[in-house]
Amino acid sequence: MAKPTAPYVGKTGKADLDEEVFAEPFHMALVHEAVRAELNARRRGTASTRTRGEVAMTGAKAFRQKGTGRARAGALSVPHRKGGGVAFGPKPRGYAPRRARQPRRDRGLGIRLAVHAQGIRGA
Repeated sequence: MAKPTAPYVGKTGKADLDEEVFAEPFHMALVHEAVRAELNARRRGTASTRTRGEVAMTGAKAFRQKGTGRARAGALSVPHRKGGGVAFGPKPRGYAPRRARQPRRDRGLGIRLAVHAQGIRGA
């Protein structure tokens, strides 16, 4: 089986691959997990919003508790007020999969099977 030697635009060439390495039967679940793990690991995970504690607002009450005739109100930074913080908004995090989920041999096998399938399709 031959595959392109470089993943760069404009580079063409073929390399012979050992058939014994790719002699495993195709296993869709392993390929799916390997591809999903690879794509998730590439994600940036930089989305962020400000919570009510991070919004630039005063810590004082909006107005006094009693005697105004209005409904009682606390902080101005609560999520339901204009300019308030976001409740349960995104925070920066990693999307890389937990490595305990898939054994190392299965990860390598999934990647090899995906490469083999692409080689067979001629992609």
